[in-house]
This record gives sequence, C-alpha cells and structure tokens, in this order.
Amino acid sequence: AVPGWWLTFIALPFAVVAVVGFVYEYSRGAHAH
Repeated sequence: AVPGWWLTFIALPFAVVAVVGFVYEYSRGAHAH
C-alpha cells in the first residue's frame, strides 16, 4: 500500500473545490475580472 494514501482523502476535497471553482469562475466570466 502507499504510505501517504491518506493524503489523497485530505487533498481530494480541496482539489474538487479548486477545479469546480475555477470552472465556475471561467464559465460565468471569461477573463472578466
């Protein structure tokens, strides 16, 4: 087994939020800050 497998469960939620947030911001306002 991978010694740092638990890091995946910790980082996964943050990765999902980051990706969803990025796509949401990009889709609602294309480079319009």
